[in-house]
Amino acid sequence: MVEDIVIRDHVFEPYISREELDVAINNVAERINTEYKASKEVPIFLITLSGATFFAVRLLEKLSFTPKIGFVKCSSYASGMKSLGKIKMALEPTIEISGKNIIILEDIVDTGLTWKYLHDYLLKSGANSVRIASMLFKEEAYKETAIIDWYALKVEDKFLVGMGLDYGELGRNLPTIYKLKTT
Repeated sequence: MVEDIVIRDHVFEPYISREELDVAINNVAERINTEYKASKEVPIFLITLSGATFFAVRLLEKLSFTPKIGFVKCSSYASGMKSLGKIKMALEPTIEISGKNIIILEDIVDTGLTWKYLHDYLLKSGANSVRIASMLFKEEAYKETAIIDWYALKVEDKFLVGMGLDYGELGRNLPTIYKLKTT
């Protein structure tokens, strides 16, 4: 049985099991496979570091085609639990995106600020198209209008850790998703 955990000064309780995540991620992979199985142009997958790494590994191994993979790093969080409201680009895309169809792999879409920033940035940089596949989607926190093409699970607007999600760079390695415990 999975129990509560403490990270820094907060208690987190189990929220989404590894098994539930695996089923949901497999469903996303199946939908992407269906869409791209007859396509002559394989999209480039752009993994947002550091959080989406765990989701990306599980998703990419389920694909029925072999894509190119690159990385990008940007965030609207510092080390706390609230978005700063501004995007910081720490690593430009590590692969040529000009003239290509891009699928961003993201750990979570909440307000949509990072998604909108990356979408606009990649299009201005010459990408043909930009889509997104996210492990989690906080629909009630989402403030943008851009479509979220694929997501594994909708989640509550709570602070989460595990499967790449962190609190002050801690908790990313947890195979289960935990939410901040409220008393």
